[in-house]
Amino acid sequence: YQFNGFELEELTSEDMQQLGIDYGVKIKNITNKDYERYADELQGAIILTINGTKVKDLETAKVLLNPNRLQNRFILDILTHSRERVRLMIW
Repeated sequence: YQFNGFELEELTSEDMQQLGIDYGVKIKNITNKDYERYADELQGAIILTINGTKVKDLETAKVLLNPNRLQNRFILDILTHSRERVRLMIW
């Protein structure tokens, strides 16, 4: 699934076990030029919530990232490679 230059994919059970989480979707690739400089940090990172709602799977992400929601304003809580939680705001 692609959203605004973010290619997303389901987490594997291995990913979840390794990270100690049971929800989220993985950022597989970044193609949006606005975020290219952050690609190393974002690729492989996990989106945990969108606008405060847990992302249980890719289908949940698709619903929450619907462009008609919230006037295209999204707040993503992300778990990075280094296991830091960061917040990304997309307007």
